Amino acid sequence: MQYNPTTIMCPFCGSDTLVILDGEEGEVEMVSDCENCCRPISVSAKVDGGQVEFIEISA
Repeated sequence: MQYNPTTIMCPFCGSDTLVILDGEEGEVEMVSDCENCCRPISVSAKVDGGQVEFIEISA
């Protein structure tokens, strides 16, 4: 299983937070909580060949 750790900036508090797309391939939609303020972040990503090609976040 491939793990794709990616650091994103929280749209609420501005802190860097880690998102792990474990074993995902193709287009991924998920919600991840900020490690600092614990608010939910909507994450859209595209993973191809185990590499994150695109990632977008929203509150």
